[in-house]
Amino acid sequence: MWMMIASLVPTAHAADCSATEAVRAFAVAADQREVATLEKLLHPEFRVLFTMPGVPEPSVLTRQAWFAMLAEGKIGGVPRTLTLATPVAAPGAITTVSATLRGASGEFQSTFTVVRGTSGCRIVQDSLSFTPPAK
Repeated sequence: MWMMIASLVPTAHAADCSATEAVRAFAVAADQREVATLEKLLHPEFRVLFTMPGVPEPSVLTRQAWFAMLAEGKIGGVPRTLTLATPVAAPGAITTVSATLRGASGEFQSTFTVVRGTSGCRIVQDSLSFTPPAK
């Protein structure tokens, strides 16, 4: 646990990057299933915390499970429009970015946690609520 926390601590060599650009790049890469780009954008401890209509408990996807679902074609591959809210920077190298992604599969209300380190901005968490399209 301390290793993960230590990896999030900013250093004098932290890269100058934009959290909103990281989220934009993530949205495009996920929509196009660009694994190489996603590997660079997602922190090694990346996870998705999500809720679905009618399911009382939130679920968690690990980075490994998320990439497996992407490879199986269960997620990604469908263009969505992205609307970003103003990012909120926390002390240090952590920024949250709220976003809405809309597409044929439904609407995703996401809050991304982005960390800045020596390898640039990387997304460590996507907390989302999914709403399927209206029938």
